Amino acid sequence: MTRGPKERAAGSTSVHELLQRHDADDRELARDLEIEYRREIFFRAAAIVKSEITTDSWKVFELAVIEDIPIEEVAVTLDKSVGAVYAARSRVMKRLRRYVEEMERDET
Repeated sequence: MTRGPKERAAGSTSVHELLQRHDADDRELARDLEIEYRREIFFRAAAIVKSEITTDSWKVFELAVIEDIPIEEVAVTLDKSVGAVYAARSRVMKRLRRYVEEMERDET
């Protein structure tokens, strides 16, 4: 049996560029989906934690973490000591991490 000539790709440079853009679009889509997935996990975990803790602790978390207000300012705003704000923020973050890890583990 004899071999015929090798087939060559017939695409132009513009086709190659289109394929590269498609790959970039796929990577961007995958990144966007991952961000949205993590956001959904956070919101689910946050709803659970919020239902389990005091309103004051949640307010500390909202101000210090979500709104990124300095701890000292949060303490003044909520009439709490700086140490109490750090402790409340830490407790909420610990619970959130635990629930996020559990949810991610359950998803796999």
